[in-house]
Amino acid sequence: LMVDAAVLLRHVIELLEVESDASRHLPHALTLLHTHGLVATVLADTSDTMGVRRHEYKRHTKAWLGLVATLLRSRHPDARWVGTVLVGETAGFCGEAIFLAQLGAWVEALAMLLKRPEIPIT
Repeated sequence: LMVDAAVLLRHVIELLEVESDASRHLPHALTLLHTHGLVATVLADTSDTMGVRRHEYKRHTKAWLGLVATLLRSRHPDARWVGTVLVGETAGFCGEAIFLAQLGAWVEALAMLLKRPEIPIT
């Protein structure tokens, strides 16, 4: 059975995009990411991505990176933790061009998390 990586990655994004529920869905999302190699497949360097899928993969890459950035800056501590986990997943499997393009933003966001005291959500 052939699995469409872009469709599955979109599903994972939808699972995690509600910040208040992201941590609840993280185990299932990580299972999908690992089982199907979604980050490595879709977030490979776009120059190496094959023809027809290039535009679709670029769109999903942008959505994925946007999700990670949003979670890292969330007002929900659990969502920030999920964002931190996703930085590790993304950095470990994405293409070099994406890694280098995102590195500065990731380091900045993670450094802010280390500086920021936890304030309970009311």
